[in-house]
Amino acid sequence: MNEPKYLMRVLKGELHKTQAKITFEDGSYYNVTRAGSRWWGKNQMLHRDDGPCGIFPDGRRCFYLEMKEYTEEDYWEEVEKREIA
Repeated sequence: MNEPKYLMRVLKGELHKTQAKITFEDGSYYNVTRAGSRWWGKNQMLHRDDGPCGIFPDGRRCFYLEMKEYTEEDYWEEVEKREIA
């Protein structure tokens, strides 16, 4: 899986500052960075309940629900348990 807390470290780097942001009616948002990384959030937390929260140009993917990082397998189990997808 991904290196732990990879998304948090990447977002602090200069290349990964938000270049474009879309905010949705439910308060969730989608960001694209200068480097081409994409990430989702809600209520100022890394969060996405229908897929990876962070997708990077090198193919890495990170899975978060309410700021908690999951492996991909654990993520989908948690989504199913919460019945949110």
